[in-house]
Amino acid sequence: MSSVDEKTTKMQTLTAKGEPTKDAPERIGGQTGNTRGHGQFWAGVTDGRITKDSAVTVAITEIGLSGPVMAQARMQVSNVVPRNGGVDVWCNIDAPSDRTFRLLYVIG
Repeated sequence: MSSVDEKTTKMQTLTAKGEPTKDAPERIGGQTGNTRGHGQFWAGVTDGRITKDSAVTVAITEIGLSGPVMAQARMQVSNVVPRNGGVDVWCNIDAPSDRTFRLLYVIG
């Protein structure tokens, strides 16, 4: 995955396959695998349960050696766009270097 150079306005796209969450299989949602990046970018998540009419809520979480951590990078989800077969998420990781993160989502 590549991040956006501050001198350009072009967004880079990350594509990740969503997986049902293992800790709560009854919940309709999923998560991406751990990924690294920083800056602003679109993350495209594929999940066949999502349609363009789905209500999708997405969270971004920084990941450390032993799982989710409260670290110094500010992470934001700026936009969520459901589509047939997945969801596109505009992310911002305000850090000078790549951070490991995961996207978690719930489908309504």
